[in-house]
Amino acid sequence: MQRRVNKNGEVRWIARWRDKGGKEHSKTFDTRREAKAHEADMTSKASRGGDTAPQKMTVLQMYDAWLDSRPLRASSRDTYESTRDRQLVPLHNFPAVEVTVRDINQWRAQLENGRPWIGKKDRGLGAVSVRNAMLHLAAAYNWAIDEEILLRSPVQLPAAERALDMEDFPDAEEIRRVIDCVREGGAVYRMKGSDKKYHDNKQGPQPVVADMMEVVALTGLRASEIGGLIVADVDLERGVIRVRAQLNRNGTARVELKTARSRRVVPIAPELYPVLRPYVEGRDAAAWVFTSARGVPYSGNRLAGIVRYAARHCNTTRVHMHTLRHSFASGLLTAGVPVQDVAQVLGHTVQVLLETYTHVLDGHSDRVAEGIASGLSRGIIAGSPTLRVIEGGA
Repeated sequence: MQRRVNKNGEVRWIARWRDKGGKEHSKTFDTRREAKAHEADMTSKASRGGDTAPQKMTVLQMYDAWLDSRPLRASSRDTYESTRDRQLVPLHNFPAVEVTVRDINQWRAQLENGRPWIGKKDRGLGAVSVRNAMLHLAAAYNWAIDEEILLRSPVQLPAAERALDMEDFPDAEEIRRVIDCVREGGAVYRMKGSDKKYHDNKQGPQPVVADMMEVVALTGLRASEIGGLIVADVDLERGVIRVRAQLNRNGTARVELKTARSRRVVPIAPELYPVLRPYVEGRDAAAWVFTSARGVPYSGNRLAGIVRYAARHCNTTRVHMHTLRHSFASGLLTAGVPVQDVAQVLGHTVQVLLETYTHVLDGHSDRVAEGIASGLSRGIIAGSPTLRVIEGGA
């Protein structure tokens, strides 16, 4: 191992080793500890007959090779490719073997605080999205290690924070204000024009999106699930919505649900019949339930943008499509609906539900077992009957 001081006076440590053919290789590290560990790894691998020549595979090449090695559903591949194309951009051309923990931490900070490759106005991602991106990259590195392409991964995953905080939940009045704003329009937002300058714009009425929000608030569907509904999925006669597919990220096609548990049947509250009836009665079974004026379904990104502009306009940024789902679940649990029933309606396992909504389950021993009406009648839509869980949905 060699100690070297560069022209800036900074100390660097050089690990040296020989490959199977006797050729010497070296790699520079910031600390003696890293250099020593790498040198030991190379020596150990050489003693086992492994190839110790440095690999020049880039992070992008490694990630693509990992994806190609897996039998993925279309929806899952869509998710992983989105991480590659939107989140991994700064690391694409890094040699995978040379990426350090420091590089990963810098990338993570950009994901959290603002992604310059997306644009100057980008505000970064939430904790869950950041962790998911890191999970995907970690999986690619683990594959490379299993394939003996690399020896170690620089990705150190942040601890999972599954439990939700009640402070993140909007109340019924906030939800109602945002839904009304979406329905009536008027939210002011800034957007870059053809002159490359930002201008104020006013959002027009979006009654279809407002209706979608009403449905999510009383069914707990995910944005991709409600966006992917077709008329055949909504059975007003039996009073159920059959969740059998979801919309892909581009909003162009129905794809498989991520897990078998996500395939489920959700009861329709009476208040939703007048909301849903115009979208399904007399229409072709294969038609999209909710579409824009152009006749295309709403992608998750488009839904998120519409709701975000309205929420900011109403000064209540806690409202977005997924918090409607959380509020639905929290309301049912608070009302005393059995945990296993709520888990089934949400498409969760009981364990995930308990970990996610622990704040709701603690200290509510006096709950009354009333269903959607009592759990969600905090001003959104009141008067629903007891929640019914229907088995055997196809």
